[in-house]
Amino acid sequence: MKKINNLHKLLMTVLMIAMLAFAFTGCTSGPQKEEKTESKSNNDKSSLEGLKIGFCVTNRDQFQTEQEGIAKELCDSKGIELSVADAKEDISTQISQVSSFVNAGCDLLMINCVDAESIQEIINAAGDVPCVFFNRMPSDHSVFDENHYYVGMSDYDCGYDMGKFMAEWLKDNNKTDTADGVLFLGPLGATNTVSRTDGIKKGLADSGYKVNWVFEDTAEWDRSKAMDKFTQFMGSGKKFDFIAANNDDMALGCIEALTAAGYSAPFDFPIAGIDATENGLLAVGDGTLTATFDQSPSKMTNYCFEIAFAILQDTDMPEEVKDFTWIYKAEMVTADNVDDFK
Repeated sequence: MKKINNLHKLLMTVLMIAMLAFAFTGCTSGPQKEEKTESKSNNDKSSLEGLKIGFCVTNRDQFQTEQEGIAKELCDSKGIELSVADAKEDISTQISQVSSFVNAGCDLLMINCVDAESIQEIINAAGDVPCVFFNRMPSDHSVFDENHYYVGMSDYDCGYDMGKFMAEWLKDNNKTDTADGVLFLGPLGATNTVSRTDGIKKGLADSGYKVNWVFEDTAEWDRSKAMDKFTQFMGSGKKFDFIAANNDDMALGCIEALTAAGYSAPFDFPIAGIDATENGLLAVGDGTLTATFDQSPSKMTNYCFEIAFAILQDTDMPEEVKDFTWIYKAEMVTADNVDDFK
């Protein structure tokens, strides 16, 4: 009987130890699980709904109007509130608009600078609000950092490719060595105006052409202004061998002037623009615009938002971003490949 009692006591002791161990394990595992869940909740920044983005354009030309529409679609799909401001090419107005967006509680700003060389003033006005700049790149790249990014094509390379294209067209049509050119510029002094223009001239020169610029003036990206100025130029009776424009809208203005003057496509001279806007692509398709270059409002805007979402969600940047900039090369669009861009 004593042995049985001892065995009973031993079993009870083992059982008590097991129960204590289970209780201890349960007590220690509970808080660990809760802490892990809480940590996951704190790190979950995937939701963008309810955030605010301020979208600053230099003017509402066709390119930036298309960008605005794309930005609205992207924001609507994420539940983001988008506000748009048009600076009308006035840097003081743009700085004031940036300040207003900050005061309105915007979480991020996207800005096409009126004057890229005044970008530091824009950054100062934005304060701690992260910014994604686009289209007009400053010469000082040191302003870009973890809170300030840039998206845009290589304007000089695009202009250079246009110059080479013009030279090739002229050679194929038995116009060698010298040519009379028409050149429409964006706003004077704007960084993309300067870079595109320098590229066009260098591309022609490297192809062995000496160009007599019978017309070179700004139409400030505007289709109507280009039409009016080219109409006046045609009244002078001066001959020309090609028309190069810093953007599609100005090239399309020249085409309107030519059509009004009785010209019909196909023209016996090339006309080229930059942007590959919707109307630009249509003109390439119908044979009135010889070439455009795919800066692409869709491409640029989507790249801006890829960076914006990475900032707002605290995720890795796209691999294309180098030194806080995303620079891409524009593709040439002609009648041979225009269907690939529609």
